Amino acid sequence: MSIPRKPREDQPADAIEELLRNEDLPRLLNCSDRMVLRLRAASKFPKPDVLVGTGSRKSPRWKPSTIRLWIENGGVQ
Repeated sequence: MSIPRKPREDQPADAIEELLRNEDLPRLLNCSDRMVLRLRAASKFPKPDVLVGTGSRKSPRWKPSTIRLWIENGGVQ
């Protein structure tokens, strides 16, 4: 899975982009699940853009643009 590209200029500004799940990140970043967990635990990974679900079963989701910006900044918050 690759990070979806920024919306084209001919697309509406409010075009919906697919949110990335925890399961998508290791494949996308070419690293292990454990590495993603370590980065998140050390606050070296972007905070989720949204939490989906209810109660204690909330799942984090990231906008592709959030992850793209993090990568462009060298993996630094």
